[in-house]
Amino acid sequence: MARIWVRWNGASWEGEEVFMTDQLVVISFANKGGFRFLLGAVYGHNDRRLRDALWQDIIRLSMLAVHRHLPLLIMGDFNATLYRGKKLGGRPVPDQILSDFQTCLLQSGLRDLERVGHIWTWHNKAVVSRVACQLDRALGNSDWFRLFPSAVAEGLPAGTSDHSPILVRFVERPRWRARPFRYDNSWFLSPGYEETVAGVLCQDVVGTAQFCMVHRLKKTKRAIRDWVRALPRTSLQEKEAELRDLQSDLQGDMMSGEMATREKKMAAEVNTLRLQQEISAAQRAKCSWLKDGDRCTKFFYDVIRARQYRNCIQRLLDRDGRLVIDQVAIQEEAVRFYSELYHQTDYPTVFPQLTTKTLITEYGNSLLMAPIRMAEVEAIVMQADASKSPGPDGFSSGFYKRHWGALKAQVLEAIQEFFETGKLLKELNHTFLTLVPKKEGTTSLADFRPIACCNYLYKIITHLMCRRMDDAM
Repeated sequence: MARIWVRWNGASWEGEEVFMTDQLVVISFANKGGFRFLLGAVYGHNDRRLRDALWQDIIRLSMLAVHRHLPLLIMGDFNATLYRGKKLGGRPVPDQILSDFQTCLLQSGLRDLERVGHIWTWHNKAVVSRVACQLDRALGNSDWFRLFPSAVAEGLPAGTSDHSPILVRFVERPRWRARPFRYDNSWFLSPGYEETVAGVLCQDVVGTAQFCMVHRLKKTKRAIRDWVRALPRTSLQEKEAELRDLQSDLQGDMMSGEMATREKKMAAEVNTLRLQQEISAAQRAKCSWLKDGDRCTKFFYDVIRARQYRNCIQRLLDRDGRLVIDQVAIQEEAVRFYSELYHQTDYPTVFPQLTTKTLITEYGNSLLMAPIRMAEVEAIVMQADASKSPGPDGFSSGFYKRHWGALKAQVLEAIQEFFETGKLLKELNHTFLTLVPKKEGTTSLADFRPIACCNYLYKIITHLMCRRMDDAM
């Protein structure tokens, strides 16, 4: 009897067998509109050694999909877990099983669809000595995620079976609001950027140090926005096509100095556009662990799409257990949840006398009260990760690092003013609150972690406090 069955609606889809083994059936599907994709249906062997053939077949299939430029979806029972934490009870998963599966996905470029619903897709049905694993999954290649970034793998109730069925659903994308200003680390490579920013930062502003800092940032933001709007919209693909055409023409007149000069100039423009794309993509993907010069733009964009749809809240259960999918309703439910969680009706006005002994020595106190020096502020800025998310003003640490020569005196004065007066301008204290899921597929607000995205000047101040307290204690 066959181990794997694949059925489809013949009125809507035409299916053609690509290849078949005892663990993997591959079908090429096409609809009447001409859309094509590859589907791999998996039923992995229980024996780890026999699964070696499955991993090789999956790698071969992924290479075939790349060669044909087709989206690829692979789903089914792999009879292997990908991570140690995806098994509850029983004996620990051997390292070799994890390594085999992880190596397969690394070499094939496949990754999991976002999981919703039932996470534990298999269990032994036991009342005592219960064991549960995540054996069933759906995987996609980069072309799949490019076309269907919001597709999810929903684990359905198992019923009388020991496995939960996996249903791939295509969730409607939420309607994104206009994006706020975000500083792009690649802008410095575009013509006119340095002059635009320098012209604003050198202008005199009258007021307190913090006010002058905020005013300069606002004017810089407006100037950068105007500069971006005026930039010519030349894509990397267009410039690469122009270079190829020029090089083809050059074949007919290899001794032309004029054409050789144009080729050199155009090649430099292509390399600049490539570098811009890589820097911008790496910043958005937040891949700070990759070294400068790594040319992995396709990887970056895959990570960006994965982050966007992993962190996007597409559905929630409200207080009554009802599923909420409307974005406005989701926002209202989140505000209600955290308002109730952190609500405090009264505040104590009388505090008991503290009887603890002094914990800070005179030397420690002198460290805390010492004037803020440029060297310690500069060390914090230079060590910052330029890919970190900015606060409401849109300026990340990358902006401060890029223009530190023009900004450092203003930054130091604003920080010193805060420590001397104890007052922080409200514009510097503004914060974006972001909810990040603690685990995949969650629909409960209790399983989200609130993260504060503060303005970078605020971050410098808190870093200074932490470092000084660490030295003093």
